[in-house]
Amino acid sequence: MCAAVGSVDPEAAELLILRNLFQAAGRLVEKDTKTHAARRLALSADSVALLDEHRRRCAERAEACGVRLSEDAYVFSLDPAGRQPIHPHSVTHRFSRLAKQLASGHGCMICVTMRPLSSSRVG
Repeated sequence: MCAAVGSVDPEAAELLILRNLFQAAGRLVEKDTKTHAARRLALSADSVALLDEHRRRCAERAEACGVRLSEDAYVFSLDPAGRQPIHPHSVTHRFSRLAKQLASGHGCMICVTMRPLSSSRVG
């Protein structure tokens, strides 16, 4: 799954999935979803708040780097303008670490979730 900032609708609390990201021959490739259809995922109020904060931080990072956050920026990107997606395996590994932390009882969901989101910031 690859999500652009514009695919997050905070008012409707939805995430629209239009494209998929996979690795082929060592390169990231964007393509249609498996079903070739868009999907809407409901977001909790906490998720909307976290994504809004993440987007605000990304815009600040872009400004500090002398660029603007692209209108079609990826939600998770190491590029200050958000033009290149973060590798899907990176997201998988971060989520796995988060799940292990939560399963072990170390930290609340909000505290543990903010760590991975804020650690992707490039100073």
